[in-house]
Amino acid sequence: PKTTRLGSLVLIGLGMLPVAIYAGYFGPGFGFIMLAFLSFTSLKDVHKMNALKNLAGASIATVCILILLPTHLFNWPLGIAMAAGNGIGGYTGSKLSMRFSSHAIRIVIIAIGFAAAGYLFFRAY
Repeated sequence: PKTTRLGSLVLIGLGMLPVAIYAGYFGPGFGFIMLAFLSFTSLKDVHKMNALKNLAGASIATVCILILLPTHLFNWPLGIAMAAGNGIGGYTGSKLSMRFSSHAIRIVIIAIGFAAAGYLFFRAY
């Protein structure tokens, strides 16, 4: 039914709000947080989750740019370089990930997440 679908979208949107605020303010680790969040939805295909993550990231970046534009705090050369790198990396990573099974992608994502967390933990001490 439509009401169940609409209710699910509203819940997902509300759940995404803190993730989007985090991504817009800070950014690092957003991909891992977003994939973890999407794993709690009915989506099971990691390739679809990755596509949604990339779309959400682009949307969040666009909103952040629009908010920062009037402040004249936006560094255009660095911003354009980052946008280009993000776009190329997102596209290339998505294409490359299609060659592997969802299970293999999940293992790699979890391994990278644990490695990054371990690195940050041990670097702090």
